[in-house]
Amino acid sequence: MEFDGIVYFDFACPHVWRFWKMLVAAGERGAKVSVEWRPFSLEARNDESGLEPIWEDPERSHGGLHALAAYEWVRANAPDRQAVFLGAVLHARHEQKAKLGDWDMLQQAADASGIDGAALVAAVRDRGEGYAAVGAAFEEARGYEVGGTPTVFRWGPPLSVGMLDVPGNPLERLRTIDAMLRDDGLWSLRKP
Repeated sequence: MEFDGIVYFDFACPHVWRFWKMLVAAGERGAKVSVEWRPFSLEARNDESGLEPIWEDPERSHGGLHALAAYEWVRANAPDRQAVFLGAVLHARHEQKAKLGDWDMLQQAADASGIDGAALVAAVRDRGEGYAAVGAAFEEARGYEVGGTPTVFRWGPPLSVGMLDVPGNPLERLRTIDAMLRDDGLWSLRKP
């Protein structure tokens, strides 16, 4: 099985963590997974301040925006390490309950991913790199009518994926998601 697309995500979202784990498990069972992870800031989506976009004033962030900017810096400067960094930050957030605005955590995740963590922190925290890319990805996603995370986009309508942390066959789940992405007439399936 092959699965591709753009996945809009925010590190803070537990559904993203579960979706990432399902993709990894599907890959371990033979699926060829080739997705592009793009940030979708839930802080920006929920911001009702009436001020300029949060990526233009990152000091207003509760932390999630900083982690997304760090990810965008990795995409631009160490693209071969972005998947490892993504997994490291997701693990730190959802398994270790780390705060996304913790620069030490981001530096450690980068170091563990084979990236110079000090350079990442200096670029993002001290020089503000990565924030504009988060904003561009957010605007791109809004153009596709993305409203939450994770959302998968290929062509046609985007698919919002909500996942419970229950056992199941990752290949079968991925096939279901793939089928929904290919069927523009099927818009929603929901279980209570």
